[in-house]
Amino acid sequence: MQTPTIAVRLICIVDDSDKYRFLLEITLRRFFPDYPVCCFSNGQAFVDQLSRLRKPRLILLNQYMPALDGYQTLLHIRRQAYYVTVPIVMMSAHAPIQEIDGCYEAGANSFLVKGIGGVNSQATLELVLRYWLKLNQ
Repeated sequence: MQTPTIAVRLICIVDDSDKYRFLLEITLRRFFPDYPVCCFSNGQAFVDQLSRLRKPRLILLNQYMPALDGYQTLLHIRRQAYYVTVPIVMMSAHAPIQEIDGCYEAGANSFLVKGIGGVNSQATLELVLRYWLKLNQ
């Protein structure tokens, strides 16, 4: 795990899948090379490091993870006033509409359904990332 100490435009990825973290990291480095990326394997690892990081510009947060799931991590982040303006994009390969609505009610800014990596899913990811990174400047 990399922990940048002086990251002005930091993007955090919190996902228990090594493969999906790698895919996201490659996409981010390709389309947003000026943004350092910091990866975490679960919500607890992220929460444990949060106070040591510069304020992220964007958090990509998987819904289902061991230790501390995405919803619990989202609640933890939104309870802290310092992070209330940080966009959080929740992600899941399968989530019932009630859970998606619950994430929005808890403070998520977007919810992406994970794809198997086709052009449409990468295009959607890029569009959502551009939207939140541009909005949060």
